[in-house]
Amino acid sequence: MLRTNILICGGIAHEADLIANVLPKDDSTVRTCITDEKVIIKELSGSELNSVLFLVNGSSGRWEKIIRNIRTAFPDIKIFAGASGASLSDMGRLRSAGADLCMMFPASIRVFTDIIHVYMRFCDDSRIPLYAACFLCQYGFSAKNTGFLYLCSAIDLCLKEPEYLEALYDRVYGTIAERFGVQPELVERMLRRTASVSASNGTLSAVTGEIGQKITSHDLIAVLCDAYAISRYFII
Repeated sequence: MLRTNILICGGIAHEADLIANVLPKDDSTVRTCITDEKVIIKELSGSELNSVLFLVNGSSGRWEKIIRNIRTAFPDIKIFAGASGASLSDMGRLRSAGADLCMMFPASIRVFTDIIHVYMRFCDDSRIPLYAACFLCQYGFSAKNTGFLYLCSAIDLCLKEPEYLEALYDRVYGTIAERFGVQPELVERMLRRTASVSASNGTLSAVTGEIGQKITSHDLIAVLCDAYAISRYFII
């Protein structure tokens, strides 16, 4: 797990400060600076910073060069871009320039910072599909329990092989159990508990728009796979 030591650049008045104030203070170090390439390089050089967030307003043009140069100068740093008023093609160009993750506004600052935090937490863990972790975080699923990790993997497996939904125990639980070195029964139990908690605490309603429903782990995975297909372009 990487500590989130991040430099926030750009944005409209006080936007960077608002984001900095929401990031968890117990395991994050946050600095802010103006969008000047020389200043950014100076801030990143010889520091403990391991990530940088660019708050992009409008088209991606001027930001592509900056991101490309930062990626070249600091190949191991994690680069995030929060895009406001940008198109999907703009976001794609920022990714091509070297950004690890692009998120599209409008989005709540809490969701925005949670996604960054989750990305930094799991980016060095090959067992966790990062896109699924960020997607679940977008809807308010907590990354603090083991069921979250298993749910990320279940979504990833079923998006790649939809027929796995009809053979959860063997194809999904078994694969996840092998990946994490546990028994399939534990995976099944934790996913069932995650489904129950998501229904009782309101997280599920953020996905389905329905309140107070009960749901099985099978249906939770199916609903989330469908939701990902609809909302996947919020994060690329």
